[in-house]
Amino acid sequence: MNLPENIGNGTSIEDIRKNIIKKNKLASSIENKMDEYDTDSDSTSSSESEIKQHKKSKKSKKKSKKISFKLPDWTHDPLIILCLYVLLSTDIVRIFIGKYIKIVSPDETGNVGIIGNVIFGIILATSFILIKKFIV
Repeated sequence: MNLPENIGNGTSIEDIRKNIIKKNKLASSIENKMDEYDTDSDSTSSSESEIKQHKKSKKSKKKSKKISFKLPDWTHDPLIILCLYVLLSTDIVRIFIGKYIKIVSPDETGNVGIIGNVIFGIILATSFILIKKFIV
């Protein structure tokens, strides 16, 4: 069979043969090393534990690389109250609540009575307790 001297990207057949021989030698040396580990059971068990420890350390490194942002415990309650207050203070929610509880809706001058504010506070407190109990 008559093959050209250079194949593909300019690699000669002789270079390819040399690379194949190098790869075969490397594969046989790897097999020899694996046989040494297989014959010694104690070293295998210790190497398995080393592998497990290495995997655990990789996992912990991956976890530490993640950007995690945790709020301090003392900030949870004020943030929940703030979000509830802003949500309940919007016009849409005030109008919706005002349909069912007339005291909470403002009068002609735009003022809400003291009882309306107390009821609004009770709604806010109840919502806070429910969120705290079931969600957080």
